[in-house]
Amino acid sequence: MWHTIRTQSTACITYASTVWVPYLIGGRWGVLQSVLHCSQMGHPDTVALPMDTFRDTRRRKRWRNPSLKTQVLATPSLDTDRHLRPRKRYRHASQEETSPASSLTLGLARTYLPPQLPDLGTVLRGNGRFDDWTRSGLSVTSECSGFVKFLRDYDWSQTVIGPMEGWTAPIRQSVYTMMSNPKARCIYFGHEDPIMLYNDACSKLLGNLHPAAMGVSGAVGAGDAWKFKFKYVKDVMSDGRAREQQDLLHSLPRDNLPLQESYFSWSIMPLVDDQGHIFGALKEIRETTEAVLAKRRNDTVKKARDMLKLVQPGVKIGTFWTEARKVIDSNLQDFPFCLMYSIPQDLHSEKVRLAAVEDVVPSPLKLESAIGLQSDHELVLDQIDVRGSGHHPLSKYFRSTWMTGEPTLLKVSDGTLPEALRIAIDDRGFGTVCHSAILHPIRGLADSGDIGFILTGLNPQRPLDIPYSEFLRVLIDQFVKIATSITVQEEREKVMLIRKRAEEQERLFQRLAQVAPGGLALVEADTGRLRFYNTTFEALINLKADENLSWDNRIPKHPDDITKSEKIWDRLVSTLSKQKETHFQFRVQMDMATSADANKPEDWKWIHAYASIERDNMGFVKWVILFLTDVTPQFEEQGKRLEDALETKRQSENFIDMTCHEMRNPLSAIIQSADGILASFDADTADALSPSNSHVLSEVQASVIDSVQTILLCAQHQKRIVDDTLTLSKLESNLLLIAPDRMQPVSLIERALQMYDAELTDAAIAWSISVDESYKGLNIDHVLLDASRLLQILINLLTNAIKFTRNRDEKRIDIVLSASLEPPSAGTRDLEFITPRASHVDIFASPEWGKGQEMYLQFEVRDTGKGLTAEEISRLFSRFQQASAKTASQHGGSGLGLFISRELAELQGGQIGVSSVAGKGTTFAFYTKVRRYQPEVSDDKATSESASDIPGVQPLQKPNAVSMTYSDAVMATACEEATKPLEPSDLHVLLVEDSIINQKVTAIGLRKKGCTVHVANHGVECLEFLEKCCYRQHSVPKIKINDELLIDSELIAPRIPLSVILLDQEMPVMDGLTCVRRIREMQRTGDLSGHIPVIACTGNARREKVSLSLEAGMDEVVTKPFRINELIPKMFETIQKIKASEARKLSTDSNDSNGSGTSIEPASGESPYSVSTATSCSSAEEEEEEEER
Repeated sequence: MWHTIRTQSTACITYASTVWVPYLIGGRWGVLQSVLHCSQMGHPDTVALPMDTFRDTRRRKRWRNPSLKTQVLATPSLDTDRHLRPRKRYRHASQEETSPASSLTLGLARTYLPPQLPDLGTVLRGNGRFDDWTRSGLSVTSECSGFVKFLRDYDWSQTVIGPMEGWTAPIRQSVYTMMSNPKARCIYFGHEDPIMLYNDACSKLLGNLHPAAMGVSGAVGAGDAWKFKFKYVKDVMSDGRAREQQDLLHSLPRDNLPLQESYFSWSIMPLVDDQGHIFGALKEIRETTEAVLAKRRNDTVKKARDMLKLVQPGVKIGTFWTEARKVIDSNLQDFPFCLMYSIPQDLHSEKVRLAAVEDVVPSPLKLESAIGLQSDHELVLDQIDVRGSGHHPLSKYFRSTWMTGEPTLLKVSDGTLPEALRIAIDDRGFGTVCHSAILHPIRGLADSGDIGFILTGLNPQRPLDIPYSEFLRVLIDQFVKIATSITVQEEREKVMLIRKRAEEQERLFQRLAQVAPGGLALVEADTGRLRFYNTTFEALINLKADENLSWDNRIPKHPDDITKSEKIWDRLVSTLSKQKETHFQFRVQMDMATSADANKPEDWKWIHAYASIERDNMGFVKWVILFLTDVTPQFEEQGKRLEDALETKRQSENFIDMTCHEMRNPLSAIIQSADGILASFDADTADALSPSNSHVLSEVQASVIDSVQTILLCAQHQKRIVDDTLTLSKLESNLLLIAPDRMQPVSLIERALQMYDAELTDAAIAWSISVDESYKGLNIDHVLLDASRLLQILINLLTNAIKFTRNRDEKRIDIVLSASLEPPSAGTRDLEFITPRASHVDIFASPEWGKGQEMYLQFEVRDTGKGLTAEEISRLFSRFQQASAKTASQHGGSGLGLFISRELAELQGGQIGVSSVAGKGTTFAFYTKVRRYQPEVSDDKATSESASDIPGVQPLQKPNAVSMTYSDAVMATACEEATKPLEPSDLHVLLVEDSIINQKVTAIGLRKKGCTVHVANHGVECLEFLEKCCYRQHSVPKIKINDELLIDSELIAPRIPLSVILLDQEMPVMDGLTCVRRIREMQRTGDLSGHIPVIACTGNARREKVSLSLEAGMDEVVTKPFRINELIPKMFETIQKIKASEARKLSTDSNDSNGSGTSIEPASGESPYSVSTATSCSSAEEEEEEEER
């Protein structure tokens, strides 16, 4: 334009595919006219004119002929001064009205076109490239963009603008111009329901809506915002005025989100055709999402920074949570919901740095605020436990966040976000379902402590990209700084208050410590030096003056207490120890002026010490507070009380022993006498019967036998009462012990049934023993169990079964034995065990039970008795309780049997139970814990011992002469022959009993069985008898002639054979325990050769007494009352065990002697010509003497 004015010439300019022509009007005005490119007019010679020109058919024809161009330009115009006056619109009555701009242009062109104006067609066409791809005749080259190719291939025939080849020039020009613009642009065509066309840049903004939004209603691309947008488009098309909006929210589906929060600024301008009619609207779009988000988030961070004004004296941490809520609540979009939790103020990480992980996690957390969630929401709890025991859905994420100190992202995609938080909140987060949340720990800086947690939901319409993450980090950092500042200020105020209180308490403590009745001191844990102590402390322990020593070394302690107290102190101050306090006692020298004797209690006083530790923030022990008290009087009183208690216990046990002994002794005589009467009838009655008196004798015999059996039943009942009373007294006094015995369970059941053989036979009750497959499957042989206690339970259950089955039509008792590796839950017949009354110590962990496999044996006793009702069952297993009063009146009993059975089963790690149907029978079952027996010796030795335990089985013996001299072999062989019983008649028994009645009854019973019996009244007579028995060692001259040893048979006195000694314990002159100790001493000194079998026969059944007897030297213990038929097998068994043991010993000695080549020499003091021997004969005179005695 300036070139035209300066040079008075015309030049055309091509810009943006448009030809611009400047015109000069009167030297004062310039017009810049834009026309279409010549190549777009369809003919190379066609001159580009304004669009209004093409609506005049007459003019169009005229301009198509180049020859007429000059004529048109030369046509006279209106008045030359017309342009200086206001122009009126020229209206043709028969033609369409042309636009003022077009008329003016034509008029100016006709009137003021300079003479030197070149050819207009040439000017407009120039050398420009033909690039209108909207033309159907133009082929799409490879240089065209992909979006242009997409538009060319698009089926426009289905749209309101029709196929591309039918587009009008305004549409082509608008579309071409829009597509050429690198900025986001779109065009709306139509008035009622405009369709939308957009360029490549705009398609990227549309995201997933492209290409569906192309060429269709604008509602497709705009979605819910169409109503709002359509109003502006309609307004622009109505009045022709442009519209614009800044930062308008328009969410689009992007980045795998159904809708992504997006903001745009836009302006809408009208599009007019060549007649000036508005046919569409051009929308220019500019995305401002990043700017809007940045401004909103910066405002949130600024509000957080403004919280610094809270850091003032007196402000508490609760104010921080209130203000933090306001900041989070102000950002509705980025925080759909929020939960704030505070940590208990007394928990700081530095205090638990050495603790276990579970101890480090703070709990419980307190809810400070909830945003976006209702108070009745399932996760909105006042307190939550985030430790291992917590069941809150977020507990594990709180723990992991606390331990790592890093934020934890919870997402729907990986299942970490709980279902309860996958919700849409109406007024927050655009009302969209939240798909992620983040948990931030608010941890204080340095030593300010830890504050809490903030769980925030994330914007459901924005991805967690770098700006979003950075915004969260900066915001949380601001919260941490402010919370730290508040807590530091708060802690500083607390420290000052604590220091003030501490100073006051220290002054008060010192005043109180000086007047305290006991010794009080403060000790440094690492050095042991006294930091403070009162005068009483110094006086109590006679403290030495050297302050450089530790307090322990400044005390004159008893030598026996030094090491013990040092260990207690070291354990207390150890960092690894969890002990907080301890009590211990030590002795201190009474008088420092004199020397003290460690063995004189009167030279020492007892001090009781209570020590309590104080740890520092790192968990190390820093201080120990000591409280000392003189407890010498209490110790003296305690010693006296202990002696009194022990004396009372001894008297109680002695009373029990005496009572049992005095009750069992007569019972033994009664039972044996009754057995003797029955045996006499069995042996003698058949010979005495004759046809003349058989009827009388049979009646007498039946009457006597019935009476004797009644005596036996009463005696057995009395024995059970004694046993139950003894057991009950032990239970109440906690004196009952469970000790292991090696036993085969099946043989134990057989032993119990053998005890009731007479009663079962008399009552015609059938019985059986069944072994369950579970027992066989475990391959059980010998186990360790308490045989006596187990047998006592079986006896109680069998007694009840016989009692209630005796008078039934069907009489049967079955015992079932089963086993398992786990405690059985019920019997084989839906039986439930009774709940244990109290917990008991696991006795099977003691060494005496060995290390064999633990298992459980279950015993069931089934009978066909009258059964029990549910009410009767409920009264069982209680002390002095029976099923009913009728039961007690009809069948008697003390009501202790089942109670004691329950206690004994529980003491052995088991339970007892019952199952019954009234009228059909009862099943009692119990189980006990046992261990599989594992011998600690070699297999050969264990096999030999096992064989020796079985009566009648003889172990292999090696010849004695292999390792013995001739004289020893003669003596041992003779004695062995005398003590090798095959039948009861081969037994030579020494009965040592002070009770004349028991002595007489037992001797008669043994003699009736064929045994040879010698009697003694006490231990001294027993020892005197041993001087004459075959075990007595005598020195006999050994004479050698020509190196040949000769023995004078006259020098060998005949000796009384002896197989076993039955030794009572409670006797005058010399009791049984003293006697057996003397016997074993004589064996060790060589006065007695070989091991004499000794069986204790006592009325004291207490286990302690039995153990004491075995320790004294008894081989076996038989408790009274006993029966002869039970005693004889026990004697056989004992003798066999001793013989097997002696055989192994002789074999071992022989092997050692032969291996070393050493011969056996006579004992010291013996003559080299002495010889020992014994005879197996016994004169009739000796037998008569024994009978008289």
